This record gives sequence, structure tokens and C-alpha cells, in this order.
Amino acid sequence: MANAKRFRGQLMIGLYMANAAAIAYAGLGNATKCDLAHAIQSDKVPNMMDISGGSADIYDEVTDVTLDLTLTELTPANIARAVQGLSTLVAADLAVVAEEHQASPGSFMPFDFLADLAVPPVLKKGATTFVAGTDYTVSEHGVDWLAPAGLVAGDDVTVDYTRANQTLIHALTNAGAFYALMLRGHDQVTGAPVMVRFNRVKLPPAATLGLLSDKFGTLNLKLTLLADPAVSGVGLSKFYSLLI
Repeated sequence: MANAKRFRGQLMIGLYMANAAAIAYAGLGNATKCDLAHAIQSDKVPNMMDISGGSADIYDEVTDVTLDLTLTELTPANIARAVQGLSTLVAADLAVVAEEHQASPGSFMPFDFLADLAVPPVLKKGATTFVAGTDYTVSEHGVDWLAPAGLVAGDDVTVDYTRANQTLIHALTNAGAFYALMLRGHDQVTGAPVMVRFNRVKLPPAATLGLLSDKFGTLNLKLTLLADPAVSGVGLSKFYSLLI
């Protein structure tokens, strides 16, 4: 068991730069899976010299290098990367005044942003102010209209509320990003450090993004390692390297 190993560590990610020393890495949080895989295409010459069969020669070509990751921390930054999105931090404690909507009795009317209910929203139709609990119920997401007097389907209303702290992510708007990835960790058996650098990777959108479940959510990502044009020299990998 002298060479048996059990690795634990943290995955780090940064935007790819040709100058690797300038990359600023940030943690991806807890990951329960990080599997490196090589796809191999083999060209074989069959052994025809005798009845033993087998191959007389073989050439193996690596056609793809991939990383399968499972992340358990669904942070806004991780979700944005998983959906190839751009994220914007929406400032909290900012008053939204006279946000315009069309209302219908018995319907749900979402706010444009998540609301901080520490400051009760105010809903109006012209000079008429609606009464919470009588005319509507409210959540951080918006208003469930009851049957207020004087409100008919399609009426123009306004709402004043205070925005909560939130991140706005627009999915599939950042397809051109390339990343550098790093695994920094230790061997649980010996305590020795280990570090793996993945030079240049492409992250496609996650195949699935679980939005409702009776279990903790995860992000399952499959990254493709690409050749790093900034790396040159005999014996230097354009794809990844290990310090172990």
C-alpha cells in the first residue's frame, strides 16, 4: 500500500490567458467528482504471419481529453459558467419606484426583481392604493391578486418595492469563454501535496440543470481540454501537467 493514494482537494478556475502567471483563480467550491479521461483511436496492423493472430503493430492516437466534474455548490458564479451566462450583481436596498405591470384578478404578477419584504411593497392603479391581504398577497417574487374592487383584466398598475440582494444571470450569452483549471489538494494517505494544472479548457453548457428535486442539487459538467498555443518546447504538455 506504499503507493496507494486517495486525493482530496479544491478545484480552482480562472479565465484563460496566454501568460499563465497572470491568471487569477477562484474556487469552485466542493466537488465530489473530477475524472480525467482520454479518448483513444487505435490503428492496428493485424498479424498475418501465422495462426497466432493478434496485432503486428499498433498506433494509438489521443482524439479527445475531457474532465467530468460534479459540483455541489450552486453559487451564482458556478451556475453562470454552467449555462454559459453573464452574471450581474443586483444592488440591494435600492428602491424601485412605479414599476409598470398589467394586472388581472386571480393571477400571479411577478416583479422584475426579487423584493425585500422588510419594506412592504405598495401597489397602485392610478390614485387607488390596493390593500395587502384584502386585494392581494405578496411574496419576494411578486403579487398574487385576489379579487380587488375596481380591478379588471389588463389594468395598468404600478408597484413600489425594495430590491433584495440577488444576481441576474442571462444564459447562453458567453459561449466564447476559455478557462484554465487547477486542482490543488493532498494525498489522504501520506498527506503529500498534489497540484494538477489544466492549461486551457472549454466548458459547454451543462446537459441538465436540476431546478426541482427532493435531493441536494449538483452541477454535472463535462469540459474539453484544448491545446494551449502559448506552450512550446520539447517535453512540455499543451494540455495538462501534474505535480505529485
